[in-house]
Order: sequence, then structure tokens, then C-alpha cells
Amino acid sequence: MEDSRTITTTHENENSSESSSLDKLFAGLAKAQIEMYPAKKTTKAHYGKFADLSSVVEASRKALGNNGLSVIQRILRQGSAGMTLLTRLCHASGQWIESSMTVNPPKQDIQSLGSYLTYLRRYTYSSIVGVVVSGEDDDGEKAMQRN
Repeated sequence: MEDSRTITTTHENENSSESSSLDKLFAGLAKAQIEMYPAKKTTKAHYGKFADLSSVVEASRKALGNNGLSVIQRILRQGSAGMTLLTRLCHASGQWIESSMTVNPPKQDIQSLGSYLTYLRRYTYSSIVGVVVSGEDDDGEKAMQRN
């Protein structure tokens, strides 16, 4: 009989988004989230302040490390399809979960790419570890429905 605390998944290919067991990762993440605090809005924009990437990481890094967790973010070339940002939450046990986002900046200059990557890194990092922002963070500017 399988232990109900052990979560396992089956993957039919190597392009899986999680390890076959997740019990240790989930236990570590649950403990880490208790220790995390909301990210502070530190960066000014024309609509107000928002929590930048360093604020999001600062709100969680110590708690993650205390519980055997780390985040790796890599940019992978996807042939002629462009690039993908891969964000992986890792546990000291070797268990992991990951998400991927297509990198598709609106302009193809290096400044646009850098800004776009920072934005994606912030959102994927906070999403995978569960960091929240103090108050309302509208760096999405109400889904860009501008007047």
C-alpha cells in the first residue's frame, strides 16, 4: 500500500515538468512559505511602485535555503522557435518542479530582451515559490488596458 503522503507522477517522455516524487519538495516548500514575507514595492514606475525581482527574491531566498530549496532560471535556445525561460524549483533530495515561458519580446534589441527577461523571471520565480507582494502590485497595469 502506498503512503498517502508520497505523491508520484508518471511521465511518458523526457519533457516532464516535475520529478517522479514530490513529497519532500512539497514539505520543504510548505515550511518555507511559512517563513516568507511579502515582497516590498521598491521600484517606481509611472503608475506607482512595484516589487522588482530583487525584492521578490529577498522575500523568499532565506526561507527557501533554510528548507533545502533553491531556484534555477535558465534561458534555453529552442531551435528556430526562439528562446524559453526555464524556472526550476529544486529540493536537496533531488526532487523538482519547473515551468517554462516562451521569450518573445515585442522588440528585438538587447534592452528590450533584458527588460522582458527580468519581467518573466520575476513572475515565474514568484509563481513557483509562492511569493506575494505587499498590497496591490500592478506592474501588469490592469492587464494593459490603457486609456
